[in-house]
Amino acid sequence: MKRLLIFSLFASVLLSACSQSKASALIGDWEAVAADKGRCHDNFSIHKDGTIIYSRTGGQKTTGTYKLVDGDTYRIDYGGAGSDSIELKVEGGQLVTKFGNAGSKACTYTKK
Repeated sequence: MKRLLIFSLFASVLLSACSQSKASALIGDWEAVAADKGRCHDNFSIHKDGTIIYSRTGGQKTTGTYKLVDGDTYRIDYGGAGSDSIELKVEGGQLVTKFGNAGSKACTYTKK
């Protein structure tokens, strides 16, 4: 019983550390790769405090707060203006995003 308790505590700490390192990889300012410019948001700025800002050409900025839901899926809350589901993951040093709405295509970003 004691071993099971120790194992459970160790597993909890390990999973927590993995979640934090996954989220910390997202932190930073990201710019759309050339192939995705014009089709995707131009920039994503993801902050450690839970703030996310993304923009399009012409200066239209959207600001919200993000929270991990499950796996790579996050919920962006826009306050009184609603919320979105988005997949955020870092692969090979690039940020890959995909909004949860039907027909959404993946977009790729590099760190500025």
